[in-house]
Amino acid sequence: MNLNNYMPKLSIIIPTYNRSNYLEQSLKSIFDQDFKDFEIIVVDNNSTDFTKDVIDKFSKDERLKYFKNDHNLGASNNHIKALQLASGEYISMFSDDDIMLQDSLKIRIDVLDAFDDIVLVHSSFSTIDEKNNLIQRGHWAKNLYDEMNIETGLMNSKTVKSILIKRWNFICMPTVIVRSSIIHKHFLTFNNTLNYFIDWDFWLRLLEYGSFYYVNEELINYRRHSVNETNKIKPAIALTELFLLKLSYYNKYNPGQLNRKFIFDLLNETSIQVDKVYGLKNGKKNILSLFFKKLLLLIKFR
Repeated sequence: MNLNNYMPKLSIIIPTYNRSNYLEQSLKSIFDQDFKDFEIIVVDNNSTDFTKDVIDKFSKDERLKYFKNDHNLGASNNHIKALQLASGEYISMFSDDDIMLQDSLKIRIDVLDAFDDIVLVHSSFSTIDEKNNLIQRGHWAKNLYDEMNIETGLMNSKTVKSILIKRWNFICMPTVIVRSSIIHKHFLTFNNTLNYFIDWDFWLRLLEYGSFYYVNEELINYRRHSVNETNKIKPAIALTELFLLKLSYYNKYNPGQLNRKFIFDLLNETSIQVDKVYGLKNGKKNILSLFFKKLLLLIKFR
């Protein structure tokens, strides 16, 4: 079957960089799914390991499409490129080091097929280590779902928005499948001014155009290891990125709020959020606050 002109039901995007030791397991877990109507788009950010050798093991399957960048684009731009290459009705935002469990695709796709107003479906997951040993069963943010009184089902958009803005990102990216028509219609993409919180920023923007759905089943094994990108996030980085993603969100969807008082209140709110998760020493918090005040002097407010 020639798949060159075929539009699959699902595009699974996998941006990757030097993860050949995990990529084979990730790909195998996808090909082992009962749901088969997909394409896999692997965008290699100029890896220097054995990524191409792993790809070659699956090269007979035309559903696998491999793109290698001539130079490293940075993580955000590599995700943007992967998203642009997707042609499916739905898009799975998978990772190069995680594993899909049985019926992972079918369960989530059935939700999107059943509800036209759902723009994002995500699920619970288990956490494993470098050797596939189980670290934790279930979502780390289970308490948030309990607060929302959600087992499996439609999520209250107002509550989701409040948690994403005022608390933390609770949606695990490799469990996510989104409706591509909404992305194309509203020209949504990842924010390349961010390095780590691009998913968080994307959820907020997507929420403006539809509802989210949660499946309280562990459909993914999320891998925790020594070179997870999240390990690189220090308090100062978290404060900077969270502040900028919130500022960018309000600038696009509610620019009338952007006056000096609102911005400084937003900075204070963000500092408190980051302090709860990472811990900010008062001295560092004051230094960062002064930095942002100087930055904001360059911005024209209404």
